Amino acid sequence: MNRILRSSLRAGLAGLAMFALTSMVTAQEDGIKLTDAQKSAIYQTVQAEGVKSASGEDLRLSVGAPVPPSVQLYKLPDDALANIPVMRAYQYAVYAEDVLIVDPNNRRVVEVIRKMETK
Repeated sequence: MNRILRSSLRAGLAGLAMFALTSMVTAQEDGIKLTDAQKSAIYQTVQAEGVKSASGEDLRLSVGAPVPPSVQLYKLPDDALANIPVMRAYQYAVYAEDVLIVDPNNRRVVEVIRKMETK
């Protein structure tokens, strides 16, 4: 009986792990889903930090684009994370007047928050 319980538990954990991996891949391929209010809050908070724009870099401002190792990534400010705790997994870079939300594990853009979107 104990062996059957362990086997069921392993199968359940394996299924849960597969679901989590699938969800992460979807988030990376499709970007992350933020409301306009969340984008605006992140943008305003990041701009208040005064981080300098990455300069001289050939960055593509699109979801899935790679971010070169020469571009400094920063942790999102606590104020930006207050209502969006899932964002703790990501970092950001500033390019021109846009904020790039980046997955630090693979250095790919998962969201671009443009200045004009936050008005």
